[in-house]
Amino acid sequence: MPIINYTCRSGHKVRRIMYLDIPDQVPCHCGLDAHRKMSTFVLGSEVFFDLARSEDDILGKNRKRSFRDAKDKEAWEKEQGIVPCTAKEMRESREYATDQIVDQEKIIATGGVEAWYDHGDKQEIISKTGWTDSQYNRWKEVNDEYESSRPSDDETE
Repeated sequence: MPIINYTCRSGHKVRRIMYLDIPDQVPCHCGLDAHRKMSTFVLGSEVFFDLARSEDDILGKNRKRSFRDAKDKEAWEKEQGIVPCTAKEMRESREYATDQIVDQEKIIATGGVEAWYDHGDKQEIISKTGWTDSQYNRWKEVNDEYESSRPSDDETE
């Protein structure tokens, strides 16, 4: 589950655990809107980086942090600017995950595992660039043509 970082004009940092439909801004505890920090165009890896960093934040570098009770944990979350998901966000996340599993099974059954990976790449590129399907398809066609015209690693040796 990705943790999305936001910053308001006053410099406060807000982090939210998000599953889908990541908003560009969320309310900050000071009353201003906190805006999402832009990320680089990377496929797949930024989520895992955020998870590892979040684990360090939660457990501490030595992995020994513990919370005495729920109030202790809630105080830490407030101090860190972490806002838990609402019940609606949790439900939507479960529905989204279920839909993803159904899509994955269909795509793998008809096109194989590589088709599933291509589908994931396409969805991530579209979400990061804001492209339409036709814009993505044009880019993919040009990119595939370029890749096929380049000598392979075996040919350059």
